[in-house]
Amino acid sequence: MKKIALLFGMLLFAFGMQARVVGTEFSPAGCVSCDSTIYQQVEVQPEFPGGTKALMAYLSENIIYPTASLESRSQGRSIVRFVVNVDGSIENVEVLRSSGDVLLDKEAVRVVEWMPKWSPGKMQGKPVRVFFTLPITFRLK
Repeated sequence: MKKIALLFGMLLFAFGMQARVVGTEFSPAGCVSCDSTIYQQVEVQPEFPGGTKALMAYLSENIIYPTASLESRSQGRSIVRFVVNVDGSIENVEVLRSSGDVLLDKEAVRVVEWMPKWSPGKMQGKPVRVFFTLPITFRLK
């Protein structure tokens, strides 16, 4: 079988002391709560359990290169954005920029949706919902 190497771009961290509110959502009960605000910049960024090295290990162990993409020698980088909730769970996973191969994009979304809980981002010492952007590069050797 062909050797597959997955290279991952740098995680896009946006550090800042002032938070910028990106949007709000309604809670399931239909009312807006303070936990419904999603921040783009926070004082303390959300973190994968074990840090960046552990995130890269998780991705390399859990990404399954789609067979059709292997056969067509398709490669590319999917940039995925998701929300890290106050409890560290992941939701609202979406592809911001496609790799050019729908199957690779779907695999990037799948592996992010199955991530374990993260340490949440914080503002003024309190956990908040934060957008996180992650580039995932698919490369064949």
